[in-house]
Amino acid sequence: MLSGTLIGLERLWHHKVAGLKTNTLVCLGATIFGMISTNSQYMQNWSGSQFAIGVITGVGFLGSGIILQGSGHIQGVNSAATIWVASGVGLAVGMGEYGLGLISLAAILIVQFTHKTIESRVDTYNSQEEPKR
Repeated sequence: MLSGTLIGLERLWHHKVAGLKTNTLVCLGATIFGMISTNSQYMQNWSGSQFAIGVITGVGFLGSGIILQGSGHIQGVNSAATIWVASGVGLAVGMGEYGLGLISLAAILIVQFTHKTIESRVDTYNSQEEPKR
């Protein structure tokens, strides 16, 4: 979460579409999937690994359908990242990693509820800065 948050802060600072929450959730989701794939119990079960890869790919594809481009803005990126990382929680629970699933769920909720405040504070600070010459 910390790595994704730091990356997201940089993107937010530069007014990029995929900002704070999106980068934090993508990093968190990748961590969840990585922890699942490195668990030796599941690496020996090739069909379980193939299933996990299918879930990751399929949910990524579905998430791309949520992202919409309007006139001058893109919306749905955070929703797509949320769906993707939520699939990591489901995959963790489905593979019997209940602790990882619960911790991941808590982490997602922390990101979604707290990062909006951080985003608004950075936006407020950026709007108060004098334009550079």
